[in-house]
Amino acid sequence: MVLYVLHNVCVGEVGSGPHRTSLWWNPHFDEFSTEPRRIGRGGILADSMGMGKTVVTLELLMRRNEGMKAMVRDPSSPVKHHATLVIVPATVMTQWIGEVSSKTDLKPLKFHGTRRPSTFQGITSLDPDVVVTTYRTMAREYRSKRDASALFSHTWARIVLDESHSIKNSKSATARAALKLKGAFK
Repeated sequence: MVLYVLHNVCVGEVGSGPHRTSLWWNPHFDEFSTEPRRIGRGGILADSMGMGKTVVTLELLMRRNEGMKAMVRDPSSPVKHHATLVIVPATVMTQWIGEVSSKTDLKPLKFHGTRRPSTFQGITSLDPDVVVTTYRTMAREYRSKRDASALFSHTWARIVLDESHSIKNSKSATARAALKLKGAFK
């Protein structure tokens, strides 16, 4: 299993006296700087098919659920609900809902079909821990409603993209929509 985390490494100091400063290297961007690059919180979990990425992700969600709730209580936080948004291909949506229901004590919400909540308040009124939707639903929500959409109108506590090869074409409507999602952790 490979977990890539974007980070900065202090590799030494340059200059002398009062002009002395640290030199930072960011391996992801392959660049040196005198200031550490500010990057988002998150990572990439990459492994072969069938190796348990979904289970590992669910473990992370269970362990950090209380932390997400604490973040919401912080008045300075842009996150107003602790739910994690999980975006999946339609072919694995039922599997994700089943895994959340059977392997955790987290409360899932299926955000798909014509009976899905139309507002963020509609989602939070159901108090889910995990909101599962499809790439197609996400793209349609962005295309039709933009920032008024239940998915795009606020900052999520965490966003998980399963089978993210669905957005490998950065010019596609799906990829552009995914990039517009706001999350404390992605």
